Amino acid sequence: MSSDWRQKEKVISSMLEMVRDTSIPEALNIYGTPMSGLDSTFVQYAFEWATAHSFKVIYLAATKISEETVLCNDGLRSGVGKNDYTGPLTIRAVSDLVHMFGMGEQVSPLRDSIKNGKGLVLIIEVTMLPDLTTEYMYFHLIQWLRDIEKKGKVAIFLAGSWKSERVMRAISRVVHTRSTSLRATESTPSPTVQMISGPDVDPNTVIHEAVSNKQRIILSYSTYHSLREELPSLSTIDISSIHNARHSLADIVHNSQCIEVDPTCLISVATDISVIVSSDRIMYRVFDNDTSQVIWAFRVMTQYESELVMAWATKSTVPVKVVTLYDPNVGRDRGSELFGMAWGAQLQELALMHVGLLSREGTRRIRDYPMLAPVHHGALDDRYRRLGVLGLVEKGDDRSLWRLTRHGKSMLQVCLDEKMWHLPWQSKWLVECATTKGYDEPVRRALLMMAAIISSQAPCFTRGSNMNPTLGALGPLCMPLLREKANQGMMWLFVGMILSNQERIEDSSPMRVTATLNNGIVMDLAICRVILSFYKQLCQTIGLADISARQWASTPLNAEQIACIEEELLWAFLHQQVYFPNNTATRGPVTGIEVGSYQDVGVVQGHEFLSINISVAIGRATTRTGGFNALYKELERAQDGTVFARGLTQVDVSAYMKMVKKTGIPWPDVIERV
Repeated sequence: MSSDWRQKEKVISSMLEMVRDTSIPEALNIYGTPMSGLDSTFVQYAFEWATAHSFKVIYLAATKISEETVLCNDGLRSGVGKNDYTGPLTIRAVSDLVHMFGMGEQVSPLRDSIKNGKGLVLIIEVTMLPDLTTEYMYFHLIQWLRDIEKKGKVAIFLAGSWKSERVMRAISRVVHTRSTSLRATESTPSPTVQMISGPDVDPNTVIHEAVSNKQRIILSYSTYHSLREELPSLSTIDISSIHNARHSLADIVHNSQCIEVDPTCLISVATDISVIVSSDRIMYRVFDNDTSQVIWAFRVMTQYESELVMAWATKSTVPVKVVTLYDPNVGRDRGSELFGMAWGAQLQELALMHVGLLSREGTRRIRDYPMLAPVHHGALDDRYRRLGVLGLVEKGDDRSLWRLTRHGKSMLQVCLDEKMWHLPWQSKWLVECATTKGYDEPVRRALLMMAAIISSQAPCFTRGSNMNPTLGALGPLCMPLLREKANQGMMWLFVGMILSNQERIEDSSPMRVTATLNNGIVMDLAICRVILSFYKQLCQTIGLADISARQWASTPLNAEQIACIEEELLWAFLHQQVYFPNNTATRGPVTGIEVGSYQDVGVVQGHEFLSINISVAIGRATTRTGGFNALYKELERAQDGTVFARGLTQVDVSAYMKMVKKTGIPWPDVIERV
């Protein structure tokens, strides 16, 4: 053990003894590089000290994978017992604790741990990428610390390889907080780590050799589908052996040859990794100030993330080759918490959570929220206004305070359901409507299928090079359920084609990557299988039986049923609208207007299933001003800075008229940014 650790051990021991003797809570931020041994050495030491002094230990891991990783430590596993907050040691993911809050339970695991003079060592894993559950947990932690009025034997350790000044400042408002760092410890030499990078090395050769020898391959920060064109050798991998390891270690430990993963969750895993493929171009979702939207954009891997990749490699139990599609020696930024889901993809849910928590407390204003937000207050203000338009929040008796409506409370429960945390906002909206609105079964199933499609990160269908540019007669490719809507964009067509090809998708060989349909449309079988699996999970969640599409989608929906789906689609994507005016050029590059921000956005017609020229022509013939609106699934910023709208879908103008009538705000004022 290094002299640096021995020195820090004195600081930690001194703090623990002070808490024990004075009953005054203290907090210490202890952080180190991923190679420092902090994740194992420190937790083991804290548990041994707590056991000797009759303190309870609760370790809150950032993710479920991190929880499972810590539980792999033989010295800790014996002390866990039931792992239910009642024993001397509990190791749980933050999401588990937050689920208890979401279900209406009190913070009894924390409150009860210090009853009758008992002491608590609370260790919280800190990462660069906070999500909704992390922010929720910090809110409750700070409220609990305020409630105990600075009296209690509570020692809090913010531990990890990321130093969050934001979290430290928030907690220091309540308890005395210090900070210390830990350098790398002396450890047993790791297996050989071979770096493979540069223009003279072909990574495909390394990957092909690993595939042939059935060795374990990790794709970090990129998915199989995004790297498949860049690295053709990946196409030789059995699709059935590819797993996304964001939620459990089970796939890694057992049967998967190729794993897609964000290694911030896996820095402590010692396993038989033979090849790590790491790309410098990371696709992520971040808040975009220009459009006030969450947008897909490329960024460069941070120094923090690069260190995690190397730490993972050094902890492998076999010699490992690290294939870096970048120069690992180039200097790079340390990183930013803005990359976390809470401040990007989950910003809308975060605003809803703020209102729910603070209105429940009843005395605090939004701006008094104890965590310091990485985004500007204007971004949150815009989200509060959106929630008001959606009917989820309303002004209380004090006009400066928001409070949840009945619909808002229902939506918050969906957002806090552990099965729904990682779903996009639009998917959560459709699931909530399918659960609570009393629609008949075909409508509910169609909404759930759309929710599953939205949740997939890659397109399940693409247009072939020989496809008719006017999209042709797409109806025959779809089940009768939505056949008449097949030419009105992605959501309608994708639902119809997946249902029509359900048996073909489920019965196809795992080795088959794609299939080409009659009209030149290319179907990604792997993604479609994931969508169908997720659709069935959603059906099970809301109590619908697992039946084939032919049993419920063989009869066309009537006008009233279609109108219900259109209304919910519009509400789900209300603030994701692009307008194509009467004079839109329909040849060459197409540009529309992002309605909420009035920013120009491009459209690649060859990637869309909505004919811009036909829709503009219909608008000229049927409306006074011409042009038309379409909702988009996502925005994406290209490397040259151009923003493109993806996944266009049209709904009937009657849905907009009903929305305007319900809100009392004219279009498009209803969705303009703050």
